[in-house]
Amino acid sequence: MSEEREGRTQLRQRKTQQRAERGRTPERKGKRDDASPAFKARRDEVERSLERSAEKRRSRSLSASSTLEAASPGNIQEEGFIDAFYQPRTVTGLVLLVFFIVYLTIWKEDEIFTEENRLQRGLLLAASAFLLYSMIQLRDGHLLRPHPAVWRVVHGTGLLYFMILVYLLAQDIDGITSFLQLFDKTVGPKETEHSYGDDCRLYAADDPENPYKNIKNQLMDRFVIAHAAGYALKALILRDWALLWIVSVMFEVLEVTFQHMYPNFNECWWDHLFLDVFGCNFIGMIVGMAIVRYMGTHQFNWTGRRIESFHGYFGKMKRVALQFTPRSFETYDWHLFESWRRFAVSISVIFILLLGEMNAFFLKSTFNIPIKSDINLYRLSFWVFMTYMATFEFHRYAEGKSRRIGVNSWLAASLVSLETLLVVKHTYQQNLFRREHLAPASYIMRGWTATLVLVLLMGAFKYARWAVVRLAGAKILRDETIMVDTDDKDAAAAAAVVAEARRGKIRSSSIDLIEAVVPGSAVYMRAERTLTTFSRVLTYLIPLPLVIVLLIDCYRTAAFHPPPMPGKTNGW
Repeated sequence: MSEEREGRTQLRQRKTQQRAERGRTPERKGKRDDASPAFKARRDEVERSLERSAEKRRSRSLSASSTLEAASPGNIQEEGFIDAFYQPRTVTGLVLLVFFIVYLTIWKEDEIFTEENRLQRGLLLAASAFLLYSMIQLRDGHLLRPHPAVWRVVHGTGLLYFMILVYLLAQDIDGITSFLQLFDKTVGPKETEHSYGDDCRLYAADDPENPYKNIKNQLMDRFVIAHAAGYALKALILRDWALLWIVSVMFEVLEVTFQHMYPNFNECWWDHLFLDVFGCNFIGMIVGMAIVRYMGTHQFNWTGRRIESFHGYFGKMKRVALQFTPRSFETYDWHLFESWRRFAVSISVIFILLLGEMNAFFLKSTFNIPIKSDINLYRLSFWVFMTYMATFEFHRYAEGKSRRIGVNSWLAASLVSLETLLVVKHTYQQNLFRREHLAPASYIMRGWTATLVLVLLMGAFKYARWAVVRLAGAKILRDETIMVDTDDKDAAAAAAVVAEARRGKIRSSSIDLIEAVVPGSAVYMRAERTLTTFSRVLTYLIPLPLVIVLLIDCYRTAAFHPPPMPGKTNGW
């Protein structure tokens, strides 16, 4: 499109020049120049203006085409590494796939397949063939290292998981159990869930041999290391302190919300606060964000020298090791409340992370999957890579670098939704909980209700701000820049200089100058500034009700009360 536009511009300029040469003889041209010096000056000014306009259009088209080429997946290739790794191998892959299937299903059928494992290994063979196809034929994403084929396989695994979830949604509980037992024979028997909040004493005086047994048991739990490692990975994925704190606190609030249904979520006050939020989670966030800061500021020679230039065995192994580090690394600035687009994208990322983490407990409890089952490990490993890819694409969309969400972010959202549907369906069909026990305690419900009201109020103030700006004869751009909307180009250019108000901050001098350009707009702009202030105050008040809910539950466990009954406030 840019080449066609540039060609049409050049053709118009050529025709204009030819028309001018045909319509003016040297004598007439000289007479006009001698008779009208003002005409010559005006003509030169118009020509310079046309040249500037053509240059601007050319630079915009080149910038847009280069940005699109850089942003579009499918054309990325590592520089400075072994070129053979990036050559297409479709025919070789087809030959290997056919040979692999023939070898396993014909030559070695009697040794590999038996009556007991035929279904299991047949499914694994089909999944392997599909992943090989994904590695060869799926489109590249924006991630390059260690190799685009790795991320194609991750996306292919997500497609397989998508189809498995849809299949399981059509099965009853016995069918799901039989399917899971193909991969883990321990699935099925009901396990007693451990409650961590039965004894919250810091010092057990009735046990003279080990009075600090409660704290020791929690510190020696393997999930302590899992919490720290998990939040270090979340820091590498989110790369933003605000979103990390939101996810950390919100998960504890969700545990409090569902503790009347799942005993695993019943924890002591010191477990919530000092082992989770300000303990393992905080340590993991510090480590992860330190890596993010190091990777974001340190100058790496990602693509400079080719592997042949590394001398010796050690040098070449060092270059191979660098292949497993990111090719480029940028910190994410989500600016959660800057615009509706960023708010929706950030909430989607938080929703996927939290619901995916909660589904690990819901799936385990609903389908009786043991804690030590490899199924939990496989699912967790997949979600680490999937959320990394999805968050990368979500951030590109929030920044306006992409016109739509990427395929991996779409797939991650659909997988979380299907997992939740599977849990809700079979929880209802098995009657795991009585209907009157589904709602949490009243103080928890009030906290969620207050949070929802604050979010709606913030939305109302945001909409009122947009309406006031429109009444002032201006508009709010996607990046929250306020620009005067007028047909007078000079006035619009002057107002754009003074009205560029990032994140809605307008100076008094800017308001006065906008008033000079668009009379009567100063009142609306001052109202806009007031509405922006109220929106910012609500931004800091939104998490307050849920934090109060968490503190109330910590007080409950500190006072040695049992878990709250649904719908009750006093007496828990």
